[in-house]
Amino acid sequence: AREDGPGFTLLVFSPQGETHNLQTLHTILSTGSPLKPQSYEYVYKHIKSSVLLGSISGTRQPCARLGRYKQGEPVWGESGELVCTKPMPCQPTHFWNDENGNKYRKAYFSRFSGMWHLGFLIYNIVEAFEEVSDSLCVPQYNKHGEERVVLFLKMGTNHEFRPDLVKRIREAIRVALSARHVPSLILETGGIPYTLSGKKVEVAVKQVIAGKEVAKRDVFSNPEALDLYRNIPELQDF
Repeated sequence: AREDGPGFTLLVFSPQGETHNLQTLHTILSTGSPLKPQSYEYVYKHIKSSVLLGSISGTRQPCARLGRYKQGEPVWGESGELVCTKPMPCQPTHFWNDENGNKYRKAYFSRFSGMWHLGFLIYNIVEAFEEVSDSLCVPQYNKHGEERVVLFLKMGTNHEFRPDLVKRIREAIRVALSARHVPSLILETGGIPYTLSGKKVEVAVKQVIAGKEVAKRDVFSNPEALDLYRNIPELQDF
């Protein structure tokens, strides 16, 4: 076991009976991305068949009262945006180097007044296009510290990466969000790297396009996808 942040402990188990006596184990709770079906199957087959396994909030979600909102009003029985109406004191108070709090408010409170909201809105927009099977949005920095956003698209079966698709995606993002949300570059990729728990890894790709090595590649379900982001010609002159 190891401490995984304030108040959290990460327990790592070997297959049933090899190193631990799990007779009194009642519940296992996971955080991060929702568990995939094969993860549930592994736990019940190799850890303990009678354990209560729950996929709960991720590391970026607060312990709080959550609700679904659409256009600023609560909704039931239909999809909406996840918001936090009454956060506990564990809510972050500010961003580093954000003295007036503008970045903090824009990040969490700009969409629904007085309510915390964190949505991967660009992904929701982009992956609604039938031509796109997956996407990844990452920042790129130059030697002067200037930043631009790069959106990578993995195309669906029998679909091609075309200029007209890029144009439609840019317009969709501009209309749904704002002009400042439109990525500087939209490029095609052959694969999106994921962790073993099924989470996209923007940070690792950011490191690769910056020319850095990624440690612990064994935590990725498809580590070979990271190599697709090395020495991309369109990213070299920034």
